[in-house]
Amino acid sequence: MNIRTSEDVTGFAPPDSKWVAVDNDTYDGPGCPIGRGATEREAIDDLLEQHLQDLCKDQSGVGGLVRTDGGCLLCEADAGERGTHCPPREH
Repeated sequence: MNIRTSEDVTGFAPPDSKWVAVDNDTYDGPGCPIGRGATEREAIDDLLEQHLQDLCKDQSGVGGLVRTDGGCLLCEADAGERGTHCPPREH
Protein backbone atom coordinates (compact mmCIF):
# COMPACT_ATOMS: atom_id res chain seq x y z
CA MET A 1 0.00 0.00 0.00
CA ASN A 2 1.34 3.39 -1.02
CA ILE A 3 -0.78 6.10 0.63
CA ARG A 4 -0.83 9.52 -0.98
CA THR A 5 -2.43 12.45 0.83
CA SER A 6 -3.34 15.94 -0.25
CA GLU A 7 -4.91 18.97 1.36
CA ASP A 8 -7.67 20.93 -0.34
CA VAL A 9 -6.33 24.45 -0.51
CA THR A 10 -9.18 25.84 -2.62
CA GLY A 11 -11.40 26.48 0.40
CA PHE A 12 -14.32 24.57 -1.16
CA ALA A 13 -13.97 21.38 0.90
CA PRO A 14 -15.93 21.15 4.16
CA PRO A 15 -13.65 21.46 7.22
CA ASP A 16 -14.16 17.78 8.11
CA SER A 17 -12.99 16.73 4.61
CA LYS A 18 -10.10 19.09 4.06
CA TRP A 19 -7.64 16.19 3.64
CA VAL A 20 -7.94 13.21 1.29
CA ALA A 21 -5.94 9.98 1.16
CA VAL A 22 -5.77 7.32 -1.56
CA ASP A 23 -3.79 4.13 -2.10
CA ASN A 24 -1.59 5.13 -5.01
CA ASP A 25 -0.99 1.44 -5.84
CA THR A 26 -4.67 0.63 -6.43
CA TYR A 27 -6.50 3.91 -7.06
CA ASP A 28 -7.81 4.11 -10.61
CA GLY A 29 -10.70 6.57 -10.41
CA PRO A 30 -14.34 6.68 -9.29
CA GLY A 31 -15.42 3.79 -7.10
CA CYS A 32 -12.04 3.37 -5.43
CA PRO A 33 -11.73 4.09 -1.71
CA ILE A 34 -10.89 7.68 -0.77
CA GLY A 35 -10.17 8.59 2.83
CA ARG A 36 -11.36 11.97 4.04
CA GLY A 37 -10.75 13.88 7.22
CA ALA A 38 -10.15 17.21 8.94
CA THR A 39 -6.48 16.25 9.33
CA GLU A 40 -4.07 14.18 7.28
CA ARG A 41 -4.11 11.45 9.97
CA GLU A 42 -7.94 11.30 9.93
CA ALA A 43 -7.93 10.93 6.14
CA ILE A 44 -5.42 8.07 6.34
CA ASP A 45 -7.40 6.38 9.13
CA ASP A 46 -10.60 6.69 7.07
CA LEU A 47 -8.88 5.11 4.06
CA LEU A 48 -7.55 2.23 6.16
CA GLU A 49 -11.00 1.70 7.70
CA GLN A 50 -12.49 1.41 4.20
CA HIS A 51 -9.87 -1.16 3.23
CA LEU A 52 -10.67 -3.16 6.39
CA GLN A 53 -14.37 -3.06 5.52
CA ASP A 54 -13.58 -4.41 2.07
CA LEU A 55 -11.56 -7.25 3.63
CA CYS A 56 -14.39 -8.15 6.03
CA LYS A 57 -17.20 -7.59 3.52
CA ASP A 58 -17.77 -11.25 2.69
CA GLN A 59 -19.54 -12.48 5.81
CA SER A 60 -19.76 -16.04 4.45
CA GLY A 61 -16.05 -16.54 5.07
CA VAL A 62 -15.30 -17.08 1.40
CA GLY A 63 -12.74 -14.50 0.40
CA GLY A 64 -13.26 -12.51 3.60
CA LEU A 65 -11.46 -12.53 6.90
CA VAL A 66 -14.08 -14.39 8.88
CA ARG A 67 -13.07 -17.28 11.13
CA THR A 68 -14.89 -20.59 10.89
CA ASP A 69 -16.77 -19.70 14.09
CA GLY A 70 -18.01 -16.44 12.52
CA GLY A 71 -15.60 -14.09 14.30
CA CYS A 72 -13.32 -11.59 12.63
CA LEU A 73 -9.66 -12.41 11.97
CA LEU A 74 -8.64 -8.75 11.98
CA CYS A 75 -10.08 -7.55 15.27
CA GLU A 76 -10.61 -10.99 16.81
CA ALA A 77 -14.19 -10.05 17.71
CA ASP A 78 -16.54 -12.93 18.37
CA ALA A 79 -19.36 -13.59 15.90
CA GLY A 80 -21.85 -11.56 17.94
CA GLU A 81 -19.41 -8.73 18.67
CA ARG A 82 -18.37 -7.33 15.31
CA GLY A 83 -15.65 -4.69 15.27
CA THR A 84 -16.25 -1.17 14.00
CA HIS A 85 -14.68 -2.08 10.65
CA CYS A 86 -16.89 -5.16 10.24
CA PRO A 87 -20.15 -4.47 8.42
CA PRO A 88 -23.32 -5.82 10.02
CA ARG A 89 -24.44 -9.26 8.96
CA GLU A 90 -27.26 -9.34 6.45
CA HIS A 91 -30.15 -11.63 7.28
